[in-house]
Amino acid sequence: MKGETIFDRMRKGMPIGRLDPEIDRFDEAIAEGDELRMEYNTSHLNRDQRKGLLEKILHAKVKGATKVIPPFHFDFGFNIHLGENDIVNYDVVMLDDAEIFIGDNVLIGPGAKFVTASHPKDIEMREMNPFMTYAEPIKIGNNVWIGAGAIILPGITVGDDAIVGAGAVVTHDVEPRTIVVGNPAKILRRL
Repeated sequence: MKGETIFDRMRKGMPIGRLDPEIDRFDEAIAEGDELRMEYNTSHLNRDQRKGLLEKILHAKVKGATKVIPPFHFDFGFNIHLGENDIVNYDVVMLDDAEIFIGDNVLIGPGAKFVTASHPKDIEMREMNPFMTYAEPIKIGNNVWIGAGAIILPGITVGDDAIVGAGAVVTHDVEPRTIVVGNPAKILRRL
């Protein structure tokens, strides 16, 4: 639609690629994210300074006792929405081509990955527009525990009070009050 930016189209799940007329804006935003990520991960900042830098990355206030332990990896940062009193452990990756919504009181284990981007499975589409990418949002409910090394794929919703086991690969939505484990993640039991 007229007036939409490359970022608006990405958030809507529309494909973008290297041939997109606004790809330079995309590349500039990635470069800005790179600079902020390097500063966040390599600077010796006190708690207040780190919180201020995180707010700059997210374009939002950090709520309650939310803490993101470096190193923290992201594409843009501005598509990440953290809740209140969340703990994001070290080496977490949030590829935020689409929005990532994290509820309140969420624990995210070290090395967990949130991947909003994907690519066409159709070979001809990939050949016509190299690097064609589309993205789907990820939604994590309240009081969720994401185990170390878990991978949350595009378009996934994890319901309130759920637990995603360490190393799980989440390919389908997770029901509230369940524990899922494995690759692909399956319900181990209900809480």
